[in-house]
Amino acid sequence: AGFTLFYLHLENEIAFDNDANLNTNIGSTDRIGTELSLSFDRENYGASTQWTLVDATFDGGEFDNNRVPLVPSVSGVSELWVKPFSDWRASLLVSFVGDRYIGNDDANEQRKLASYTLYDVQLTHDVRENIKLFARVNNVFDKRYVSSAFTGGYYPGAGRNFIFGVNADF
Repeated sequence: AGFTLFYLHLENEIAFDNDANLNTNIGSTDRIGTELSLSFDRENYGASTQWTLVDATFDGGEFDNNRVPLVPSVSGVSELWVKPFSDWRASLLVSFVGDRYIGNDDANEQRKLASYTLYDVQLTHDVRENIKLFARVNNVFDKRYVSSAFTGGYYPGAGRNFIFGVNADF
């Protein structure tokens, strides 16, 4: 189990200004929050969860105490895994991103981007102690979601995608 409290003060934070089409100074911001984690591991199965809760606000200026756009109050990832054989591991990962204001909405007057939950699965094979092969399907249910947005435009999240790879530790 893990528990962390944090406070982060940024002077002159930089963010993308979609209207000006460049990065600009949005002033001072504060982030106060906690990160929580819990894991349970046995030889052939296990579970873990990690969550971040954060209050991200402007510190001073015209938008004092308003929420910082694009920063969700809650986000997290959880994993369930099993090892059906000693050198194989199957995992289900569930990711959650909470609602947040769109970019450039420093006044917090526009509607928020909706929260979303994604499901991924991964199969890993231990070839040797330091070499692993893996196959992963992200966004298994091909959920449509908005990863970020600005006034006048949005960025859709990635649809279902497949990743195959090798992890090697040296």
